[in-house]
Amino acid sequence: MTSAPCGGYSAARTTRDDSRSGHDDGARRRPGAAVRRLVDEQQILAPLTRYTHLCDARDGTAWEIFSEDGTDDHNLFGQAIHGWDAIESMFARSSENLEATAHFISNTEIEVDGDRAKTRTYAQCWTWLRFSGDKGAVRPCDYVFVGVYNDDLVRTADGWRISYRRTTPLGTGALGLGEGNETYFAAYAAGVARAL
Repeated sequence: MTSAPCGGYSAARTTRDDSRSGHDDGARRRPGAAVRRLVDEQQILAPLTRYTHLCDARDGTAWEIFSEDGTDDHNLFGQAIHGWDAIESMFARSSENLEATAHFISNTEIEVDGDRAKTRTYAQCWTWLRFSGDKGAVRPCDYVFVGVYNDDLVRTADGWRISYRRTTPLGTGALGLGEGNETYFAAYAAGVARAL
């Protein structure tokens, strides 16, 4: 009687069939490609994260995460903004109505194709309006926007930049908390129109 290998399993049964398991054995033999992908993904996340900090700092430089001919389409006002100058103007004018914001992003999916990439990122923006300043300096936010940033990115000499951002709402209308934000949206839309 011939004994079985360790544990009673035959060698044939302990050999993993990568074609059936979904594992890419070739990726393990190409560590350089795997590392390159990880580096790309981290570098792609950089402008997405920087955008949130620049918006909340309200220093007027959030446009810099876009390519020079980039487009910002908030998909809330029926108009898309094209190019650095128009995007900068839109941010400057719309921020006139804001007391403060707090942007949070998560759940980013990344697809890389050479020097181009696509990302899908969940976003929240907690917003305090100047219109409600009479409620005091320390107060709950006026509303929370909830949506998705759908971004096309391109690799440039200065790193990855967004060539097209389309913001789409989540929920029944992009409003997570709060009410009475119609005044702000109207003012924001006017700011967008003046930037065109």
